[in-house]
Amino acid sequence: MPAVAIAGSGAFLPGEPVGNDIVEELFGSPDHYVSDLLGMRTRYWATDPATFEPRYRNSEMAAAAATVALAAAGLGPGDVQLIVVNSSTPDYPLPTMATLIQERLEIAECATVELRSGCVGAVTALAVASEFIRGGMFDTALVITSDLPTALAVVPLIEERELTIEDRMNGIMFGDGAGAVVLVGSEDGGRRIRRTVLNSIGVGRPAGMMIEVGGSAVPVSQAAVASGRHISRHDYRAVQRWGRELSIRALQDLCTAESLTPGEIDLFLFPQANPSMLRRDREALDELEVVPAERILINVDVVGNTVSAGLLIGLDAILRSEQARPGARLALIAGEASKWMYGAALVEL
Repeated sequence: MPAVAIAGSGAFLPGEPVGNDIVEELFGSPDHYVSDLLGMRTRYWATDPATFEPRYRNSEMAAAAATVALAAAGLGPGDVQLIVVNSSTPDYPLPTMATLIQERLEIAECATVELRSGCVGAVTALAVASEFIRGGMFDTALVITSDLPTALAVVPLIEERELTIEDRMNGIMFGDGAGAVVLVGSEDGGRRIRRTVLNSIGVGRPAGMMIEVGGSAVPVSQAAVASGRHISRHDYRAVQRWGRELSIRALQDLCTAESLTPGEIDLFLFPQANPSMLRRDREALDELEVVPAERILINVDVVGNTVSAGLLIGLDAILRSEQARPGARLALIAGEASKWMYGAALVEL
């Protein structure tokens, strides 16, 4: 059974950074609230903050990140046998965004798998692609996570309705972006996906994040849109209450599967939801002597909450930095409030 190695990585962030001054002007949130309470400083928007017109489609961002990853791997589009894509904000309900990305990359033929998830999607996509490679069905897979949440966040502004606290939080927190990795079957050492774990524990818990309109349960209609259910709903209090549990359980499951202690892991990418919550979790884990704070990496303060793209954007930044020393262990930890799922991946650099 071949090992699964990361041959290359890439990321794409659309446009110039959108600062807190722009967010304040649009959403009426004072800068000190944005920067002090949540910790956000900048984020990137595929949606033009001046006109609210889309500057990039999600599939464009995904293809851009994939192009960088393929170049880093020294491969071309024709080498790709499998595309695994995750997004919570695809271009359309149908056709699948995976096939749109395939077309943008001009890959004449390949298998495609599309996943629909939020923050756990990066680990799920890595797990699915890795198992295809380990099983011998494919040798080369392109894994992409890409999300464009600002398309939903600006809807209340476009409709010129009175903003709720939730509307303001969505506008402050979310950013757009894409991350990608090329996975290959390899017997050589270096940058291996050692393990992935996944779990869902949401039975009996209300969904923490939901977009009701657009599926078969609540099709798009004038009445559905008039009810306000066509935009993202996010239970931030529930995330504060249960978010850390998801991260800790993901880390525990990963360590159990690999017979490791958290202290034997060198670097951690936890869910990049918002900087303040991540820093509080980091301090708590440090005090519990579970994970030293200096090993937990944060980039959400400058790129925003990019949903499923966050972990692969962070992974790309690490792989291109001095932190990627050979042999180091990196844990990718994912937790998702939509229906309370978690996952983790262990990468040996």
